Amino acid sequence: MSKLNIIVLAIAFTVLLVIVAAVVTDAVELWIILTMLGSESAYLVLSLLAYYLYRPSQGVRLVAAVVLAGTLVILAKHVLNMPRPPPSLWRVSVSGPGFPSGHTCVATAFWVEVYLAVRSLPYVLLSTTVILGVGLSRIGLRVHYPRDVIGGFLLGFGVALLVYLASSRLGEKRMCYLVSCLATLAAVLAYHVGASRFELWALLGLALALPLYSEKVDSICPRTRLWKRMVAVTLILAIALVLSKIARLTPLTSTASYLLMGMLMLRIVPEKTCSAG
Repeated sequence: MSKLNIIVLAIAFTVLLVIVAAVVTDAVELWIILTMLGSESAYLVLSLLAYYLYRPSQGVRLVAAVVLAGTLVILAKHVLNMPRPPPSLWRVSVSGPGFPSGHTCVATAFWVEVYLAVRSLPYVLLSTTVILGVGLSRIGLRVHYPRDVIGGFLLGFGVALLVYLASSRLGEKRMCYLVSCLATLAAVLAYHVGASRFELWALLGLALALPLYSEKVDSICPRTRLWKRMVAVTLILAIALVLSKIARLTPLTSTASYLLMGMLMLRIVPEKTCSAG
């Protein structure tokens, strides 16, 4: 077994221990730790790392899965408009309708996509424990009903399967066009039915950037020296940190900022870095 697989197994076991401890003690702090594993921002950072340190083709699948899952879950929430548990029960502050669970949906889309790309036992265990932990945390924090979590899981699984099949049959470039169109349509429809969250406009910006992905980068980037790819990741994260502050000013700045982030991540920085050898 490789060192990486051992690390993945160790992380999966750690997450499992946290789940058991959270269930036994019902400690809010542990539920919050688990719910953070469903953050869209965290998965975008992991997608960035996969894009530069593993393969761009795998990284762009993860970005596409997160973007499509995020926009579809916002649309579904506002179309169905199903309530959360009573606010008096909440253990953390939340907003918006309850069904389906956004955290569970995004976590499922990301980790199922990881498994479909790698297909090894350590990643099955890690994917399963993280998805389980995120789903249980939303119930443990009393901000979702079990039905919300199940709905989020099913939607996220469907998104991951769609991205995987589109990539396998059409190639990553056409998959990016397809996901961009679907996510943009979902964002427009979500706005039409009353959604106007910062996350919606940010995801729209990333959706518009997806078609900029170039398959040429996938054949060149893995051969680029590791330190150069690490510098590229650091540069993008630094720029993203600045842009994320600007993004919260208005819906327009949100979309524009995340469009620029997507352009930098998917096309501009990798072409400059990888072409340098």
